[in-house]
Amino acid sequence: MTPGTDSAASGVGSVVYGAGSAVSGISGAAASVAGTAPGISSAAFGASGTALGVGSMMPGTGTGSAASGTGSAASGTGSAASGIDSAAPGMGSAVSGEAVAVAPLGARVVALRAVRVEDAGALAELYVANREYLRPWEPERDETYFTVEGQRDNLLGLVAAHGGGEMWAGAILVDGEIAGRITLNNILRGPLQSCFVGYWVAQEQAGKGVGSEALRLALDLAFGELGLHRVEAFTRVDNEASQAVLRRNGFEPIGVARRHIHVAGRWHDERLFERLAPWDDGHALYPPSHSG
Repeated sequence: MTPGTDSAASGVGSVVYGAGSAVSGISGAAASVAGTAPGISSAAFGASGTALGVGSMMPGTGTGSAASGTGSAASGTGSAASGIDSAAPGMGSAVSGEAVAVAPLGARVVALRAVRVEDAGALAELYVANREYLRPWEPERDETYFTVEGQRDNLLGLVAAHGGGEMWAGAILVDGEIAGRITLNNILRGPLQSCFVGYWVAQEQAGKGVGSEALRLALDLAFGELGLHRVEAFTRVDNEASQAVLRRNGFEPIGVARRHIHVAGRWHDERLFERLAPWDDGHALYPPSHSG
């Protein structure tokens, strides 16, 4: 898992608090992260310190490692991000809430969509079922986090941050069921055009390539619709499963942050990974599709 699904800093599945309205999203298959380790990268942790999921600091997302499925179709963007113009993609505006991509993975369909407040029940059930599986990789959580009410509060914060363009908080779906979280957190515009990614996938889906495919779809969103230039992810140095997911998706390690995250009663070192946009030429601030 890559911490940072629910928060703007790093880590898996933490929640960003704040009022907001529900984000619409096309339902797809819920997917859990593949891999022996939940695949949490620390970039997913949010301001509250709870792990969110896929590799970034946004609430609730973190994927485990899994070989990505072969032969999957290239994903397409489901809808245009609201407020994005050709000169400044997404700057200070809401991010699209619709499903961003759907791709076949063997006999299953993996999809991403924005989280909704209505997901509280399904996510609470998923967190309870995977509590022990995620425990070695996540910060301590209050008991309320594992309740429908706690997840609803978390989702309200995520939806608010999502609507403000600070993050893209998504659900991983496998054959239409929520199986994990992935978040593009701490979205920075201006001269940086970057974000952190965080993700996690349910144990039931581990080792099936779901995490790798979900991350691929999230990168399509980041470098395409959102027009970002750079995506980063932190993962504990001993989380080889999550690192495998990142490497399969073209991420490269660039350094180690010593005693970077406090989990299970001690500080852990984390490895920082980066992935640059495929359209990067050393000069362009936005992709060709967002210029002119």
